[in-house]
Amino acid sequence: MPSRLRHRIDGIRFDNSAHPTGVDSTGVTPAVVEAVSEAVRRRMTLRFGYRDPDSPSRRTQPHGVVARNGRWYLVAWDLDRDDWRTFRVDRMTPRLPTGPAFEARGIPTGTATGFLASRSKGSAHDDAWPCVGEVVIDLPVIDVARWVHDGEVEALSAHSTRVTLGSWSWAGVIAAVVRFDAGFRVLGPDGLLRAARELETRLAAARTPRDGVPTG
Repeated sequence: MPSRLRHRIDGIRFDNSAHPTGVDSTGVTPAVVEAVSEAVRRRMTLRFGYRDPDSPSRRTQPHGVVARNGRWYLVAWDLDRDDWRTFRVDRMTPRLPTGPAFEARGIPTGTATGFLASRSKGSAHDDAWPCVGEVVIDLPVIDVARWVHDGEVEALSAHSTRVTLGSWSWAGVIAAVVRFDAGFRVLGPDGLLRAARELETRLAAARTPRDGVPTG
């Protein structure tokens, strides 16, 4: 996105003090999210207790952390079951240190987000947004996912997150992204790219003084 759209939006701030216990609205502690995301990013085998902290370890090759409908999920290759699985992050108790590094496998649907969506089929989609776009926001997943409830989130690196958002209009999608007060890049589709360019033009016009209109 042009730098003009990456300016600070006055009055919009995210207050982490809303979660004094260290647990956000999804029931996940930042330490767990960071441990799981780090294992994904470094392609390190991850062991964790599931549902019960004292349960036998699940051994996985983690491929993606995805937020969907207010919950966070890990998409991983389960080494014990020799198959792809999804795990709710709020039910995981990582056991550190992580295990050996592994080579990434090809996820059947191409992405962790797509895999989770394929496992969620059967739920109602009659209320799907007419405009759905994809962007990369220059913030860690821990600072993004808690604010995304009608979209999907996937950690790309320690400081960037892919977000899929929906709205009634492309301008609405852009507005939802700009409120994060961070740099971002539009991945698509074309409708969202056009909306971003149109917004850039409107912002430029708003800064241009008109004849007879006071500027100060």
